[in-house]
Amino acid sequence: MNLPSKLLLGTGSILGLAALYKAIRPWKRDPIRFPVLFLGDSISVGVGQVFASRGLAFRSLAVIGQAPSQLRASVQEALAGAQEKEVVVSSGVNSVRGKPVSEIVEDVSEVLSAIRASGKRAILLAPPPALGSFEREEHQQTLTGLTISLELGFRDVVSLWDLLSDPNQPGYYKAGLGAPDQLHPTRRGYEVIAEALLKGER
Repeated sequence: MNLPSKLLLGTGSILGLAALYKAIRPWKRDPIRFPVLFLGDSISVGVGQVFASRGLAFRSLAVIGQAPSQLRASVQEALAGAQEKEVVVSSGVNSVRGKPVSEIVEDVSEVLSAIRASGKRAILLAPPPALGSFEREEHQQTLTGLTISLELGFRDVVSLWDLLSDPNQPGYYKAGLGAPDQLHPTRRGYEVIAEALLKGER
């Protein structure tokens, strides 16, 4: 799913956009089942590290810095022979500076479709509240549009934006949950994401 570009009105409209996608997401996810396969970028790597520290059954093929197009090209190989029935995917943010929302969403959509076609459940970790890591407004708009498009376009989604945002400044990390680069979560932030997966929270 893609939102019309006219809705991407800049960072000043983030509060209204955030309220929009929260209002139309009434459903809950089923809690995650084990074992789990992690795919995607550094967010998946970080959540996998939390799972490892808790002794949970998982396997990770996530790659730090991986772009959605790279994951799209490699997903079939990753799924070949995989015994896991649940696949957690984090992907999108690494293309914010180089691609329009529509192309990023297409790449992510194809990844999720491939996972489902293999008979597995795909759970998407939608982008984190990383506006503070992008100085240019066009990139902030791309991140905002990408987040909303993925949140509205797919049912089995964990909203990192909702989980980790400062309620008084949506799109920016809550104190203690964002790393100094304002792109990645802290260890505590990754623990919050892991808890949401385990409990079935969006």
